Amino acid sequence: NPAVTSGQEEIDEVVARRRSNDEHVRILDALDSALTRRQEVMGVLEDSVDVDDARLRLAQLLQVEEVGATAVLDLQFRRLPVRERQKISERRAELLAERETLI
Repeated sequence: NPAVTSGQEEIDEVVARRRSNDEHVRILDALDSALTRRQEVMGVLEDSVDVDDARLRLAQLLQVEEVGATAVLDLQFRRLPVRERQKISERRAELLAERETLI
């Protein structure tokens, strides 16, 4: 039945968009936390043996998943100014508002 298939495809698309949105929010949460706690993050990076150790220790420090810790490791210093941090917070708020429309 084409109507059932179309309906299921629409549901699948919404679920996929919701998952993507949720992952993006988790990444932005990790970045926001890392920027707020940047001195602690720098200490972890300085004390880590290698990238894998840094990723694990950052995940523990920030209480984030691996994808969030990896995003923190990939963070560029140009994100440190206040305006750049505000952009991250604003984008997070946009994604949370969008999430509400994906119910």
